[in-house]
Amino acid sequence: MEYYQNKPGRPFLVVAVAVAAVAALSLVPWGGVSGGFFKDFNLLEDISRVKEMHTEGGEDVDPALVAAQARDSEQGEAERLKIAMAATEAAVAAGAEIPDSLLRPAVATRRGNLVILEDYSLSGNGLRRFMKALEKRAVRPVRIAVIGDSYIEGDIFTQDLRRELQKRYGGRGVGYVTPHNIVSGFRQSIRQSDKGWKDHDLRNDASADCRWLSGQRFTGEPGATATWKTPSPGQVSATGWNTATILFKASSPGTLCTDTGNGTEEHHIAPSEKVQAICLEGEMNSLALTNKSVKHLTVYGIWLNDNSGIALDCMSLRGNSGITHQGISPALARDMARFVDYDLIIVEYGLNALSAKQKDYSYYSRMMGKVLSRLKESYPGADIIMMGAGDRGQKSGSGVRSTPTLPYMVEAQRLTARKAGVLFWDTREAMGGEDAIVRWREEGRVNADYIHMNFKGGARMASLLMQAIEDAVKNNRTDEN
Repeated sequence: MEYYQNKPGRPFLVVAVAVAAVAALSLVPWGGVSGGFFKDFNLLEDISRVKEMHTEGGEDVDPALVAAQARDSEQGEAERLKIAMAATEAAVAAGAEIPDSLLRPAVATRRGNLVILEDYSLSGNGLRRFMKALEKRAVRPVRIAVIGDSYIEGDIFTQDLRRELQKRYGGRGVGYVTPHNIVSGFRQSIRQSDKGWKDHDLRNDASADCRWLSGQRFTGEPGATATWKTPSPGQVSATGWNTATILFKASSPGTLCTDTGNGTEEHHIAPSEKVQAICLEGEMNSLALTNKSVKHLTVYGIWLNDNSGIALDCMSLRGNSGITHQGISPALARDMARFVDYDLIIVEYGLNALSAKQKDYSYYSRMMGKVLSRLKESYPGADIIMMGAGDRGQKSGSGVRSTPTLPYMVEAQRLTARKAGVLFWDTREAMGGEDAIVRWREEGRVNADYIHMNFKGGARMASLLMQAIEDAVKNNRTDEN
């Protein structure tokens, strides 16, 4: 017996068998075979210290989202369901017919090879406001805002979507621009120079003046100046515009100067708690704004577009997950709407809330549901399209594959759109689905970080969404109020 216990190699064999057994158990998909009763686990994790796959590049999860999730007191599932279904229940009580889109399983919808807009509105025609506005585009601009993160920074994607829409429905100009832009040298659709301006956004500024669609405001003391010019001929949006609208708030009197290339004009400003506007008309291909003597001036933005056709605004905040838009002020939005209002809002977020480990995005879905609710309240004349997150790469061995948790994010976003009764577009599916980001990189459409589109990729993405919008316009009615 003593000889058996001390037989050479026996301890090693026992350990080897134990490790093999543990490894085998770790490979079993316990969540699947148990119907979710047991969770998947890896008993060798602490031993092997397997290095977690990292994203090829890009931003971390939005700190505002992490902080909000940490301090959130979770509601019970029954209470969350009650809140989520309140609008639908009210509609049923009022005798409204619930469309099939709210009853069928949530799946990416195609018409042939086209990934179309999934319409979760109670009317079954979630673009009716936008289409009504198109009917009036000869007498006033149809305004579209695209709010998002660095995915659209520098007017990537939006410049081509604007061009496609203006080609189809008319209009010129680049829409919303700001007194200061950290990527002004990168943007192709407008040339900008400025000095003396400071930017603020709703993630780090408690001012009520940040609580509108773009989430930004800009302050400039006397001497601050900014100039915008059309780019060189042959580039995107090289033509001019015939209206310029400057929205601002002034707490002291003074003078602002504008120059459209046809001479300088002085505008004498009186202090007011209300949003004020300088509205310029006439053919323009440049605009200069100078704060001559207004102290503590706040500028919301400048809109350069025609007085007809399509005006499309790019409003991006780098690193934003979108949840801070819960704080948008309906009162401020209505005050600004006297000069600039919207017919369609396209919401592009998600990648800054994505984690390589996390599969449960129910918290993010609830937060974005509140954002959509606030957008509806603040911009009641606008339809809403929620874009799902685009495909994103992650290292896998010596290569790159799609981030495995991305489908869970997209489904959470789809569920958000369903509960809010807005439209949804599966961006990742339109790109090509699983490992689309690898193919787009091979085709030169995304950067080396395997996340962000370049201008070539933005043009392709714009074309895909434009086809989906045209399909929706063609296949829906405009006879509903």
